[in-house]
Amino acid sequence: FIAIITGCGIAGSLLDSMLGATVQSQFRCHICGKITERTSHCDDSPTALISGFRRINNDLVNILCNAFAPLLCWFLIQ
Repeated sequence: FIAIITGCGIAGSLLDSMLGATVQSQFRCHICGKITERTSHCDDSPTALISGFRRINNDLVNILCNAFAPLLCWFLIQ
């Protein structure tokens, strides 16, 4: 039982890393050139999308992964 819970937690963490690296939006500031997760930077200047999907931010990735781990655990225990 403990192994299933631990494995599901690790799976959720791995999914979080994978989604964060592939589909989470990243933007580049036009003024300073830094990469950020925000749609504006440097005095609220708009940023340019350089990777991922505009609507998928870190908060959404965290919500999805925090829902995935317990659902997977519930599925495996049933």
